[in-house]
Amino acid sequence: MTRRVFSADPNLIRPTARVILRVVEEDAVACEDPVDFTVAEMWEHTASRRQRARAQSLNLGAKSESAKVMDGNETREASTEGGIRGRKDSGWTGDGDGDGNEDRDRNGDGDGMGWGGLGVVNVNNVFEDPEGLKKQLLQLKEAGVDGVMVDVWWGIIELKGPKQYDWGAYRSLFKLVQECGLKLQAIMSFHQCGGNVGDIVNIPIPKWVLEIGDSDPDIFYTNRSGNRNIEYLNIGVDNLPLFHGRTAIQCYDKYLKAEFKAAAAKAGHAEWELPDDAGSYNDVPESTEFFKSNGTYLTEKGKFFLTWYSNKLLIHGDQILEEATKAFQGCNVTIAIKVSGIHWWYKSESHAAELTAGYYNLQDRDGYRPIARMLTRHHAILNFTCLEMRDSEQSSDAKSAPQELVQQVLSGGWREKIEVAGENALPRYDAAAYNQMILNARPNGVNKNGPPKLSMYGITYLRLSDELLQKSNFAIFKKFVLKMHADQDYVEDPNQYNHVIIPLKPSGPKIPLEEILEATKPIPPFPWDSETDMKVDG
Repeated sequence: MTRRVFSADPNLIRPTARVILRVVEEDAVACEDPVDFTVAEMWEHTASRRQRARAQSLNLGAKSESAKVMDGNETREASTEGGIRGRKDSGWTGDGDGDGNEDRDRNGDGDGMGWGGLGVVNVNNVFEDPEGLKKQLLQLKEAGVDGVMVDVWWGIIELKGPKQYDWGAYRSLFKLVQECGLKLQAIMSFHQCGGNVGDIVNIPIPKWVLEIGDSDPDIFYTNRSGNRNIEYLNIGVDNLPLFHGRTAIQCYDKYLKAEFKAAAAKAGHAEWELPDDAGSYNDVPESTEFFKSNGTYLTEKGKFFLTWYSNKLLIHGDQILEEATKAFQGCNVTIAIKVSGIHWWYKSESHAAELTAGYYNLQDRDGYRPIARMLTRHHAILNFTCLEMRDSEQSSDAKSAPQELVQQVLSGGWREKIEVAGENALPRYDAAAYNQMILNARPNGVNKNGPPKLSMYGITYLRLSDELLQKSNFAIFKKFVLKMHADQDYVEDPNQYNHVIIPLKPSGPKIPLEEILEATKPIPPFPWDSETDMKVDG
């Protein structure tokens, strides 16, 4: 792995974040053998309960994933992502993702990774066109990209039956990435790939799981109308928290209904039912009784529901990370989670889109810093998204505020003393998007007298594609990579840039939920400069 520094004294300036381009599926690697037991062990740990009679889910919210990364120096990282539902698209990661279009972890301090495409390993578990991919990977390497990120799909690895794993195609992919001298990040994706408008790749969850759903459809997320979503399993079947995430509350299956009723009874309100006034998918907040001004969400019942709903995410994430840490303990990996960037309706009083996703975030309640606090005991990275977006580019009708959301989430992570990483939500090839990403990576710019006051652990770029590699697009992209590396030359020794990955430690003692929820107290975000000092077009 290589890194950039400003001068002979590597401690003078700590370049922002790694740039990891997202290629194809996510990558995974083992502790000692680059492509052997650790990945399978991780899968076993995280999937064991899921593979029981009810095919229980380990998805954090819409999805949870664990990943591992490797480079030519046997350095690896792992990430568990979760949050609102999202498609797995390609992107860059920089050791360290969530919006609805899932990217992967981003690496901090000068590394960069790239993403190739969702179908590199196809639905039939075949590694397609390795020679073509190799050419692209070498182009990325030449451009200064640090590595690539890949989705490892449950629907491919465990296609044939419970615990019947086939890693052959992925092992070939991982070895190729290693041979090209790139780092590798793997995301264990327990949800469906594709199936949405514009998607060209479709990888459903395993058929044997869908067959279980035929006889017990309540294993899937269910909305108030009774519609099932078979893209991933309902966390309620594993006694884990719910964190779905479209634009309507989906917790009306019998398992989650029972959980809510039990919680309400324990609170002395056995008469409370799940919300019936939150509207449907296409409703604006003000047209619903739940989210309108002075609506149900502000009542005692509404607050109880939203607290229960969001606590599901926290508890589930905590459990997933503990399992991932057990699997990777002692390996040179870093664990991360992805948090979705639900920026629409952020400027509305109710923050309706975030609330339905399980992020209980209001003007007087921080819905993200508790997640960061939960991560502290797992030594985990918080990976966010929509880094390229600016408020001025969004429709005023959606009351969207991606810039403020990014600042809130990243600041929350920094205040809890954890590393934060990020990615772009949509493919962009223009200077404005790249400059916004660099600004978020170093909100106060480069510090020539020491490490930046604030800097992200890593950046993931979405995505590696033929369009990115077009001459004009790739030229500006290479400038982006250079600016992410603060205009510095590479150094081979990770000690030079304070980014050595050490053996993963066990999770610390459990943090009481009450202590985690103390972090809901709002604190103003750190100040951001108005523009980056490292413009790609400067």
